[in-house]
Amino acid sequence: MMEHLREYTACVVWAVQQGLRPAVAHKHLAPCDVGSFYYGVAPWHADGRVNALGVSPGPERGNGVEMSRRIADMTGAEAMRPEDERAFWQGGAKKPPAAPKRA
Repeated sequence: MMEHLREYTACVVWAVQQGLRPAVAHKHLAPCDVGSFYYGVAPWHADGRVNALGVSPGPERGNGVEMSRRIADMTGAEAMRPEDERAFWQGGAKKPPAAPKRA
């Protein structure tokens, strides 16, 4: 299970480093080691849709936005404002807005 979490997190961190926001919505673009995921299957398809065959049974299937914020804190990247995240996830935004720069 820890390998799955490490690989998942590495994909989200990659998206943060590429400036893709919200990172959890772009993790499927990251190069990854599919064999590290639970069941040996990526938990997403190439187009970003969830791949149920690769979703692990553990408690990490929680709030992706919260995970994105924690990763942003770890990497020094900017997290999106909550209202921008809500608009993106509810389909109100065509693309994620640029995150404001930290002072």
